[in-house]
Amino acid sequence: MKIIIPMTGKSTRFKKSGIKTPKQFLKIQNKYILEHIINMFPGEKDINLLVSNEDKENLEFSNYLSHFDDLIVHYIDYQYSGPGGALLESNLLDTEDDVLINYCDFANIWNWEDFKQLIRNKRPDGIVPAYHGQHPHSIYNNDYAFIKNNEDKIEGIQEKKSFTDNKIQEYASSGTYYFKSGYLAKKYINKVFDLKQFVNDEVYISTPFQEMINDKLDIRLFHINYFFQWGTPEDYYEFIYNLNEVGNVNSTNKIDTKDINILIPAAGESSRFKAKGYTDSKINLEVNDIKLIDHILNSFSKNDKTKLLIHKDDNFKNNKFKDSQNIFNIEERTSGQAESCLKLVEKVVDSKPILIHSADCILDKELEIDMGDNDIVLFTKNNYRRAFFQYQNYGWVNFDNNKINSFSIKQKPKDNLSSVITGVFLFKNKETYINLYRKTKEQNKDLKEIHVDNLVETAFNDQLKIDVLSSEKNVMLGTPLEFELFEYMHLAKEYLDQK
Repeated sequence: MKIIIPMTGKSTRFKKSGIKTPKQFLKIQNKYILEHIINMFPGEKDINLLVSNEDKENLEFSNYLSHFDDLIVHYIDYQYSGPGGALLESNLLDTEDDVLINYCDFANIWNWEDFKQLIRNKRPDGIVPAYHGQHPHSIYNNDYAFIKNNEDKIEGIQEKKSFTDNKIQEYASSGTYYFKSGYLAKKYINKVFDLKQFVNDEVYISTPFQEMINDKLDIRLFHINYFFQWGTPEDYYEFIYNLNEVGNVNSTNKIDTKDINILIPAAGESSRFKAKGYTDSKINLEVNDIKLIDHILNSFSKNDKTKLLIHKDDNFKNNKFKDSQNIFNIEERTSGQAESCLKLVEKVVDSKPILIHSADCILDKELEIDMGDNDIVLFTKNNYRRAFFQYQNYGWVNFDNNKINSFSIKQKPKDNLSSVITGVFLFKNKETYINLYRKTKEQNKDLKEIHVDNLVETAFNDQLKIDVLSSEKNVMLGTPLEFELFEYMHLAKEYLDQK
């Protein structure tokens, strides 16, 4: 099989975002994206790279290519018509051998031998590997090459356009395209040019497949469970962002909490999880095969002042807290997060700072917690793309010249510099919390649920001294989407680390 990887694009979107490196040579887990692509095809020798003549004299580009001296490089004139034009210009399609065309900005987890077995068993004219459902990049409602299928038979494919209003449940092409022969690929790519079926002035390889379907050729779908989209700066940055979150959870570092009262309110209903079919409390969720609550407890050193609030129906078992006087059970659900925290605050017997820690967040384990001369230290998560997409699920801190400007609680943040409140707060002492709780409750009688975010907003309005400690590696797992995508990325990291 001849494998062809077109690499003649100009990475325009990346350059506009300030990244000068061609996207196929960007790194994921200390390997070039192109390396991850090559690893998708173990044992294959006939792997061909299509490179623009414009890059031939580029010393930096040549240095990148020198890492792949076992691959076959073909230099061609730049084609404004995209991958379709590049393939025709290369003359690599003049063969009876089967060919596989693979874009240069993604990878996926699959079984290459199973893919080749499908070819042997079915002898189809073409195959399109595809994925559907929830993936880190697929939640943003973007357009890809969508597929209409009947089991593994593809009945339609269209570039940048879905067949239904529910894009996330439609199959989307991964960017790999198999043709029974090079001549077959050439015939239908030429046909697309003849019909002038351009998308954004380019010929994508999905479009010839629709013409093959129109001619009653046998086109099959190969299902992929895990697909890694790196084709835009946003997707690339978020993928690394997510890998760093997983790395933080895996880290054995511990945050020093000496002389700090740690209070973990964990008596909520976990209603969003139960609505999606989860039966257990959030604190019992398995994260990397360890309960979420254990991850939280294990992230601190010197945490002998930790107190935990749970509901009587929660099946909580933890050796560290076995028969402990620091677990407090309640019979009834509280009216909200702030009231749950109050029940723990009232159990504090000293005037040391209190760290209120959400039961669904794991802090960056490299953080140093310091009260300083502040009344409150607010822990936030910055550059959290997923939260901006579902902003109504979060509390936000808005800034002006790096100073707190305002708060947006369950509302749209001011701008992309706004930071997500993680649910972790350091208060000067119990009196500070109690006073703010009482005042907030008095001023917000119409609120059904008071969050600790609201107390911080009260403190800001009263001109108390508030510091913000932010990190991208704070891990938030408060919604099923966050939890499920974290598990996805945990598996992705394990896979990429092995390659």
